[in-house]
Amino acid sequence: MIASRRVNVGRGTSTVSIDARFTSPGAHLVEAVIAADRDALTENNTLAREVVVAPPVRVLYVHANADDAAIAGLALAQAGMTVTKATTIGRTNISR
Repeated sequence: MIASRRVNVGRGTSTVSIDARFTSPGAHLVEAVIAADRDALTENNTLAREVVVAPPVRVLYVHANADDAAIAGLALAQAGMTVTKATTIGRTNISR
């Protein structure tokens, strides 16, 4: 189970959100189950869907000063990105 939440809902349509984090990229099956007292139609209490989780974004962060690069690199990592940091030494030419 990746998440669970107990809520009170009324008759009709309701929207319930959850905060779920997946430990790996790829396809995952997500299932929502409703358990209600005095439910006359229990056949419609389950919904299953596949979601595709993308791998983390990879970032190459090049900065002239290693001390200044730490702050931006940390912010990118906290946003869920995989960060590789590099500094320039002298004059660097990057070409394809």
